[in-house]
Amino acid sequence: MQNKKFGLILALVVFTCCVAVSCSEEPIEDLDLQESRSFSGTMQKPVKIIIPKIAVDATIHSADINEESDVIAPAQAVGVAWYEKYASPGWDCNAILGAHRDFRGTPGAFANLGRLKIGDSVEFHYEDGSIGYFVVKSRNTYSCDNIPASVMANSGPTRTTLITSAGSPLSAVRYSHCLVVTLVAVEHIGLD
Repeated sequence: MQNKKFGLILALVVFTCCVAVSCSEEPIEDLDLQESRSFSGTMQKPVKIIIPKIAVDATIHSADINEESDVIAPAQAVGVAWYEKYASPGWDCNAILGAHRDFRGTPGAFANLGRLKIGDSVEFHYEDGSIGYFVVKSRNTYSCDNIPASVMANSGPTRTTLITSAGSPLSAVRYSHCLVVTLVAVEHIGLD
């Protein structure tokens, strides 16, 4: 019963980030996502994420959402969870992935997610061998008590949402804030 259920956004993972004074809180619907594009063809399952700037080269594991619409946090420090009831990165609507900042004293896959800046590159590898290229569009930190519904919405413009925890630890598995990095797709290289 060590799998902890958290509220829709924090439940994605357990992490840490900034103090409330320096947090940006811009709702997703306010972002200019016009340069975002949706990949064509059949949606592919993501299997790996690469973020060169912060030396992430991590396997992606499918994760689930329970009957109460809570996401289930990953049970280990390594890897990234993709919530497969949502879109795949680069296909319609909102793809959501989460990873730990730290897990029982071990740095998680998203330990340095807060170092990303607007325009930094992220790459996804898919089960069919294709690759999707993305750029960071926004980076926001939200109080766990004030997360815009648009962050977890399975609607709206095509985007990919990376989530980790931030702020001060409230307990061994819960933090005061969440870091949300929004990506937009720029190119999909398929197999020819």
